[in-house]
Amino acid sequence: MQEDNRILFFLKSMKSKHVEETMKKGRFCFSHPCTFNKSAGNSPAQFDKWDGHSCSVASHLVFAPIEKEDEHGIVYGKLRPLAKKAIIHMQMGEAKHTPICCFRMIEKDEVSFDYEAKALIYSLGKTADRIINEFGHDSYIIIQAEPFIERLKKENDFLCGAIIYKDILQPGMFQIEDQYQELAEQLYRKDNIFSWQKEYRFALVPPTKDSPVFVEIGSIEDIAFSGKIADLRE
Repeated sequence: MQEDNRILFFLKSMKSKHVEETMKKGRFCFSHPCTFNKSAGNSPAQFDKWDGHSCSVASHLVFAPIEKEDEHGIVYGKLRPLAKKAIIHMQMGEAKHTPICCFRMIEKDEVSFDYEAKALIYSLGKTADRIINEFGHDSYIIIQAEPFIERLKKENDFLCGAIIYKDILQPGMFQIEDQYQELAEQLYRKDNIFSWQKEYRFALVPPTKDSPVFVEIGSIEDIAFSGKIADLRE
């Protein structure tokens, strides 16, 4: 997918016990979308029934009942109306088994630099409390976007891009090769209620039955720094 040059950094929120290993090893967990489809075991912000699904509107739905089925095949009855309109969620096997890793985007207009203090100025505002309460995370790592993507590319094949927050997704909204268009429409669409997360997603290709998959790119201490989410309130 097309890279966005407005993105300066990625923020990865986590529990404090994972910070050191992530910084020193560059170790990141990729999970199948179905991991987030169940409320059990997930925090409120992680639970998304339709993660990894496309969503579209269908009209004039009909069905044909099976009247007979034997060794010669199936005999269907007459078409009958089912509904004038319906919301259809779809997920193909490729999307179901593609491991993903999620970050928060930090764009150019969200940060400023104090050159005298040699400091980056960035605030999550009230979103800091949402991350703490709804993800259950108390810490963060902020990573320079461009070198991070380059390091991932060295040994991994993946798609990456920002989530489009649309309850209903129109076809062709992703600038991506045709072979990945349907996959992107499922992995990179989320309902609008999650738009506060400003998610940027990496998806490993080809799909795998293994989940989670751990990717290590080596120390990121030269391109990242860590801290407490609570400190990003202001």
